[in-house]
Amino acid sequence: MARVSFALSDEMYNELSGRAGGAGVSAYVRAALEQAWGREDRNNALLAALDALTVRLDRDGSGGRAEPSSAHETQGALMELLLLMRAVAGPEKLRAAQAEVERLRLPVWGSSMFARSMDHE
Repeated sequence: MARVSFALSDEMYNELSGRAGGAGVSAYVRAALEQAWGREDRNNALLAALDALTVRLDRDGSGGRAEPSSAHETQGALMELLLLMRAVAGPEKLRAAQAEVERLRLPVWGSSMFARSMDHE
């Protein structure tokens, strides 16, 4: 395994040491880097899903109205996007988003809603 060394100000070291608790600064910085890379990968996946959905909707050619054959595909893309967003956002942001949806008097999505929509096809 390769090693990386760098200098920190005393203030930065003390801050990282406090955040690390008993784990040690090296372990804390390593975990923070790994977590940031994981977040970047998830963000890239979200951007790719958005790009794919945009291309799909642009090719639709029906002025934003999906044809019945493509409605299922669009619903699948939206479902995947929703699930990716939920995985990235975490529970606190999810609750805040759902509260905003409720404030707008719209139905909050749940897996039972997806099952009901599949029954109508």
